[in-house]
Amino acid sequence: MVMYRNSRGFTIIELTITIVVIAVIASLAGVGYRMFQRQAQDAQRQSASTAVAESLEKYYQQNGEYPSVRSIVNTYSENTAEAVASKLNLDANTLKMPGLDAEQPLAPGNSTTPGTILYIGASEADSDRCLNDINGGCESYRLEYTNSEGEIIAIDGRNNSNVIAAVPQAPSQPTVSVGSGGGTSVTASSSNPSCTSQNSSYTNAYSFQYRIGTGAWSAWTTFSTSSTSTIAGSEGSTYEFRVMTRCENGGTVGPPSAVSVTDSYVVPVGAPAAPTLTVALSSTNVLATATAVTCPSGSTAQYAFRSRTNDGTWGAYSTFGTGLTASRAASRGVKYGYQVQARCYSTASTSAASTSVEKTYVYPLIAPSLPTLSNSTSGTTTTYTINTTTCPSGSSAQYRYRWITEASTGSWSGAYTYTTAANLSRSTSSEGYNYRIEVNVRCSNSYSTSAYGSTATSSYIRPVTAPGAPTNFIGTLASDRLSYNWKWTAPTCKTGANSSYDLDIYIMGTTSYPWRWQDTGQSGWYGWIIGFVAPPEFTLTWDTAGSIPVGGQIQTKARYICKNNLTGRSSSYGPVGTSPLKTT
Repeated sequence: MVMYRNSRGFTIIELTITIVVIAVIASLAGVGYRMFQRQAQDAQRQSASTAVAESLEKYYQQNGEYPSVRSIVNTYSENTAEAVASKLNLDANTLKMPGLDAEQPLAPGNSTTPGTILYIGASEADSDRCLNDINGGCESYRLEYTNSEGEIIAIDGRNNSNVIAAVPQAPSQPTVSVGSGGGTSVTASSSNPSCTSQNSSYTNAYSFQYRIGTGAWSAWTTFSTSSTSTIAGSEGSTYEFRVMTRCENGGTVGPPSAVSVTDSYVVPVGAPAAPTLTVALSSTNVLATATAVTCPSGSTAQYAFRSRTNDGTWGAYSTFGTGLTASRAASRGVKYGYQVQARCYSTASTSAASTSVEKTYVYPLIAPSLPTLSNSTSGTTTTYTINTTTCPSGSSAQYRYRWITEASTGSWSGAYTYTTAANLSRSTSSEGYNYRIEVNVRCSNSYSTSAYGSTATSSYIRPVTAPGAPTNFIGTLASDRLSYNWKWTAPTCKTGANSSYDLDIYIMGTTSYPWRWQDTGQSGWYGWIIGFVAPPEFTLTWDTAGSIPVGGQIQTKARYICKNNLTGRSSSYGPVGTSPLKTT
């Protein structure tokens, strides 16, 4: 026979009750542990405070006073735990309070650092020596610390006078703000932590300390009721201040507060005097050179340049740098303007910039190369054209010219005439004259004008027109038959101003019977007889009376040239005029 046992697990209610019981037991254990821990810490604080108090009493027995606050509190970096322990003849570990990572020297009465022992000293005879003299002493003291219940536990010195109760507590930590004191001076201003909550007769006194940059701190100033401190500063330097305050009423002086957090101020660097500037040509560049400006010690002079051409729009300033020059390639006839700014720069402060007046330089235009001249004539007008004259971009050619009245005389027409036209025209109607022009060219714009270049010349000689043929021949035989006279009407010549013309006549005579006069070049003719005839008349004369036979024939031919008597230039021969054949 098989027997079965009925079994089952825990119910939810049973599990819940079990967990609650375990939690209560654990909580009671935790509370007990924390209580035990706080009690142990309070015992350690009391032990440390008692040990310090005993050491202070021994110090009093040896020195007749308690140590000054200045000599043992942790406000001052030299008062390390080891230094304070040595002064009080303690083991440095004694000063290590619960919850702190390292030995902690005594703190001043206004300290808010948890777990520290506060040392409050007082003296009716010389409060300042008690509080602030590293070699001073106090008549009374009090040690305070806060236990785990938040209660303040105090230990008073055995030899205390009654002044300890009258000494005010240190005020709370002040704040300091630093700014300009006017000009280059620097002013630090402290906040005013209240002293009236301790006693309405107490007022604040302040002591300041400063340093320049990261240098050494100055000595603390003597405590005074002024909440500001002003010093002379230097441009570009950084001044850092801190302050502490205390409560006092003339005779009674309290301990100093904790030192404030520092604040700083940079004395602005003032703008330097405006630099001066020169602009000149250097090789083929325009070079602007600034004179160096003076900046305060610790700051550096920097310069930035800008330029423009032909009084146009300014370019942007260059990046500030220490260089004193700027340059750019130069082009003929261009006006270059420069300005420079100067400032004083330091990592702490940069001044405003001062700006020079504009200085300019014009790269002079040079005389152009010798131009070429050509001329062309239409009717009685000749046009002279000036070719191949090149001026730099932005400038134009200007011409001066004068005329020669006649090349053979070398007489110029007087003063120069000026023009910008490259084509010059004049009337050239007078025949036989050489019309000559002399031209110089220069380049010019609004900013520069070159010298005139070399002289170019061009000439045009108006040719003399050949006359027409003589007409109306009339022949007359002399009664003695020794001469035969011819008259005719002469052609006319074109004339010009200040010129006159002569006629050159060429006469040729012949007879066919009984004589023939011949010339190699003109068969059957006597030949050309060259002469100047005025009036138009020619007489052929024989040496012997009756030389001209009866029944003979005679004929004359004549031709003319036109000649400018001033210049000597002549035309070609005109057509031949032939007389009728006359019978003698």
